[in-house]
Amino acid sequence: MQENILEQVKKKFPIFFKKYLLKKIATTFLGIKNTNLFTNHVIKKEKYVYYGYIKPTQNHIDVYKNFLNLKDNQLNYFFESNINVNILKKKIKEICNLKEYLMNTVKKYHYPYVNEFLLFMIRNVLCNFLKSKKNFLIYDGIGGNFNFNAYEMFFGSHHTYLDLGSKVGYDEIYPRSALLNLCKRKTTRFICEESFFYLNKDDSNLFIQERADSFLKKLNI
Repeated sequence: MQENILEQVKKKFPIFFKKYLLKKIATTFLGIKNTNLFTNHVIKKEKYVYYGYIKPTQNHIDVYKNFLNLKDNQLNYFFESNINVNILKKKIKEICNLKEYLMNTVKKYHYPYVNEFLLFMIRNVLCNFLKSKKNFLIYDGIGGNFNFNAYEMFFGSHHTYLDLGSKVGYDEIYPRSALLNLCKRKTTRFICEESFFYLNKDDSNLFIQERADSFLKKLNI
C-alpha cells in the first residue's frame, strides 16, 4: 500500500524528490560528525538497528508526572535494563496494569497523554531488552538532542531496521515508516493497534505479549 502511494507521489511531485536527494547528501555528511556511530552503521556487518527516541527526556517525564499523577518509582522501574525475556514479560504486564489504573483515574481529556505514555513505555522496554543482544544496534537520540538520522543517509541499506510504531498513535503509515519505505530499507515491525487502548488489563497483557513474542521470533530470539 505504502509503495503505491509513494509511486503516485513521485509521479505527481518529481521536483520534491530531486530536492530530497540534496537533503540525503546533507544528512549523510552530518552523520559523519558522530564518528563511532557512523562507522558502525556503514562498515559493520548486517545488524538489526533502531535509531530513535527511546527513553523520555526529563521534560517529557515531568509532563507525565503532572498530567497522569505518576511517581518517580513508577517510571524508573521501566527504565531499568531488562536482560532476559522473563523480565520483559513482567514489565509488559506492569505496563498493562498501570494502563488500567490510569484509565480509571485520569480524566478522559488526558487520555492522549495516557496513550503516548503507554506506547513510549512499550518501546522503551523492548529496546532495553534488545540493546544487549548480539547483532543489534540500538541508539537513543534523546528526544532529538543527539539525533542520528540513519533513515535518510545513503549508507546502511545492508541493515534491517526495526519499526516500533509511532509514539503518539496507532497508524500503520507514519513519518518513520514512510521514510523506511521511501529509502527501500529492510524492516521488521512491531505495531500496536488502537484496540489495545480499550482492552482490560488481562486482555491488554495477552495482546502485547503475543505481539512481542511474534516480533522476537522474527528477530530469531
